[in-house]
Amino acid sequence: MYLANAFKIAIEFVIDREGGYSLDRNDPGNWTKGAVNAGILKGTKYGISAAQYPIFDIEHLTPQQATEIYRHDYWDRCHCDSLPGPVAILIFDSSVNQGVSTAIHIVQQACGVKEDGVIGPDTLQAVNKRELGELVDEVMARRMTRYGITDGFARYGLGWSHRLTACYKLALRYT
Repeated sequence: MYLANAFKIAIEFVIDREGGYSLDRNDPGNWTKGAVNAGILKGTKYGISAAQYPIFDIEHLTPQQATEIYRHDYWDRCHCDSLPGPVAILIFDSSVNQGVSTAIHIVQQACGVKEDGVIGPDTLQAVNKRELGELVDEVMARRMTRYGITDGFARYGLGWSHRLTACYKLALRYT
């Protein structure tokens, strides 16, 4: 099921989950060099991190600026407009929270296609052959598995798990 407003649904979820300005010294994303105590502690806002965007004025970032970044650097890079709405919501959130490359590999794993890191014709064909509910379940399970092997799981895993559960419930509304 393709949703004309899938990006709007997904971005509202991400902005809400990512929250406002944060200066967590233990979060490598808050540092301009992507490691704790490396570079300048500039923080994150709406999920836009100093590690990914070290030259941005993170503290004064607007929701509109964050939305534009998310559209171009996450949604479009994952070809979410070409995915069924529920899958697009899960993959977009994964790209934000787990990385674009990880999100693409997750959808390719879920479809059983070659993991080449590109959502192209083969991946899209495989996505469209899968039963939507089963694909949503598979993407969710693979995201959770990936969280379990991610550095920081002991500290952030419960929050990541709650986020994924909420995202999954949101995606299921559109299956």
